[in-house]
Amino acid sequence: MILSALSPSELCGVISSSNDKLLKTVKGIGLKTAQRIIVDLKDKIATSGMETVNSEMFANPANTEIHDEAVAALTMLGFAQAASQKVVAAILKEEPAAPVEKVIKLALKRL
Repeated sequence: MILSALSPSELCGVISSSNDKLLKTVKGIGLKTAQRIIVDLKDKIATSGMETVNSEMFANPANTEIHDEAVAALTMLGFAQAASQKVVAAILKEEPAAPVEKVIKLALKRL
């Protein structure tokens, strides 16, 4: 279920940055499960060198907050959460300094 909502590189970034809020957005994953996944897999990702794959987006707490807010807004509007996460992540890669309002507008055009 996690890999249907997040790409493998996004999952590595989420785990390496300990972003349990984003992991919790996956259907069927609660806070405790998200924290457990992070604790169990963080060392394995760090030793494999995969933490740098997508960590530039998740390293900045503002980007993570903007990502979470934009995905929540799009989900409230009725869009699928997995599709919303992918579109918002792509927009934040292109424009990392974009405010949440602009990210939502661009995502609405792409969805």
